[in-house]
Amino acid sequence: MFRHQVRLMVKPGELTDFQRAFKEVNAAAPGVGLPVYRLWVTLFGDLNEVWADAEYESLDGHVQAIEKARENAEWSRVFRTMIAHTVPGTLRDYPLEPVELS
Repeated sequence: MFRHQVRLMVKPGELTDFQRAFKEVNAAAPGVGLPVYRLWVTLFGDLNEVWADAEYESLDGHVQAIEKARENAEWSRVFRTMIAHTVPGTLRDYPLEPVELS
């Protein structure tokens, strides 16, 4: 299993618009082979900090799915619309894999 986690900082005053755009990205995701991402908001700390995450079978599977999605004009359009509501340079990807504790 592989978890893709993303940290984003949403521009002040645009959280509602970001959430609406995030829903559109999720609506388009299954059609291009991506999972639906969960969205989390930080309760205190950085203003307008959000986290999104989804699980994949593997890192390779994630890379292949993202590359396929980027070839789709509609998915790319809604993704760019969503990203436009974030502070430039603040998106951070966290590729996570579980640790076996034996």
